[in-house]
Amino acid sequence: MEMVKKMDAGSVYAQESVPIMHEDDVGTMFTKLSYVGRDLLLKVLPQILSGSLFSVEQDEQQVTFAPNIRPEEEVIDWRQTAQEIDQKVRGMRPWPIAYMTYQGNRWKIWSVSVLTERTEANPGTIIRATKGQLWVACGNQSILAIEELQPSGKNKQKITDFLNGMGQKVAVGEQVGQDEE
Repeated sequence: MEMVKKMDAGSVYAQESVPIMHEDDVGTMFTKLSYVGRDLLLKVLPQILSGSLFSVEQDEQQVTFAPNIRPEEEVIDWRQTAQEIDQKVRGMRPWPIAYMTYQGNRWKIWSVSVLTERTEANPGTIIRATKGQLWVACGNQSILAIEELQPSGKNKQKITDFLNGMGQKVAVGEQVGQDEE
């Protein structure tokens, strides 16, 4: 890309697409894109310097701008579907990390999985908290299993370790999220 003063502007010399896999997050995509960028630069830089490769103007109608993430966007909204929350968690890992609140404390959520089971419970309700499983009801009757979290002031933990330690008091029927009751 030719560098200009305007954001996300300038002519393009080459481009390559990279598939986003389900297990990808911001960190893995950064790594993948770094390697693709390096390889593409090594491939086209000699052509640019020799004058045999010319840039193509971008269609400004196709350019999108991604604003900075605001702190309030890091909060998990349990009214969203489990799939949407899973995407949010991966989209904010390894930084800034999506979070929820529980009894007034912030828990950063590092890893989740979408379950196929359905529930009638209200979004944000803990529906299972036993033997290494912490399930939370989400929007559209979907369920999310929290696999790894980080309580305030603590290290990141697998859910089994958390539930065997400080999470022993977490109970089915309790509410999580900003609108805890």
